[in-house]
Amino acid sequence: MQVRLYQGVSTYETLEMMIEKATEAELGDFVAELEVPDEVGRNGNGRGHVDLEGTTPSQLLNYVVQIHAIESGKR
Repeated sequence: MQVRLYQGVSTYETLEMMIEKATEAELGDFVAELEVPDEVGRNGNGRGHVDLEGTTPSQLLNYVVQIHAIESGKR
């Protein structure tokens, strides 16, 4: 189980969920919106959090469709 946590990339099902999490955890000023192919392994918790599994940094970069600035009023 612990190995899986370090091998996955944490994502959320909606942009709104990601912005909320990034704001709560002070993760930065920007979030990336991804378009992930169906064949990519996923491990979800049923509450919107999804770990992408078996991806490389270059694959993830190719999935980025837009970068969103977190509005200063939400921080």
